[in-house]
Amino acid sequence: MRKSRDLDEREKGIDADYNWALEDLVVRRQYAGQVVAVHARKVWGAGRDHRQAVERALNEPNCPDRSSLAIVVVPEGEFST
Repeated sequence: MRKSRDLDEREKGIDADYNWALEDLVVRRQYAGQVVAVHARKVWGAGRDHRQAVERALNEPNCPDRSSLAIVVVPEGEFST
């Protein structure tokens, strides 16, 4: 059995952004049913699928490198307020 390693700083940031996008009510309302590309609690791109979200993000000025983006499928439906 392989021992898991600790996340590095980049991976911790991606994990934090991923969880933020799933939990943030503004993101959930605005992007319900879409895929978003997130970095530093900012949605850089959104679209109907992963490819479109990433392409839109990377076309934004000052967007970070693809390897730093969290790609999140934002759920549709009910959410708490």
